Amino acid sequence: MSDWWDEEDESDDDDLFIIAGLLEGSRRNKCKKKFRGSLPGRHKVPRNISEGHNRIYLDYFVDQCVYTEKHFRRRFRMSRSLFLRIVDAVESHDDYFHQKPDAIGTLGASPIQKVVAAVRMLAYGILADFLDEYVRMGESTIIECLKHFVKAIVDVFGEEYLRALNA
Repeated sequence: MSDWWDEEDESDDDDLFIIAGLLEGSRRNKCKKKFRGSLPGRHKVPRNISEGHNRIYLDYFVDQCVYTEKHFRRRFRMSRSLFLRIVDAVESHDDYFHQKPDAIGTLGASPIQKVVAAVRMLAYGILADFLDEYVRMGESTIIECLKHFVKAIVDVFGEEYLRALNA
């Protein structure tokens, strides 16, 4: 009988350790700051996001653009019309790609900026930090764009283009 009692005590001790661990984890999650907006002590970079959209638009999408269709195809690995089709598809599928104002009313990145960032990362295999000067978006925003872009592409074009091999 005493052997059974000793095993029961060890089991209770294990249960107490598990409960203590869960409570500690819960306490840490409550104390953890959620990343939203500016953080005290951090330097805000005035990126001028609208200038990034204007630069991309003037470089590739106006009638007298800086770079031709040949340049576009080489840089984005697709035609301009296919790129715009993808922009429209992901914008209509995922609300993330809509251009929205921030807390003070300044418009955020355009759908074209977000897709340019994602496609350039995929086409060249480059880091998000490398793109921030051209698209005028922060590194974390560019990474978020890539994640949303990949999910949207799979959801929108998965049935048609991402099917299993016929082998």
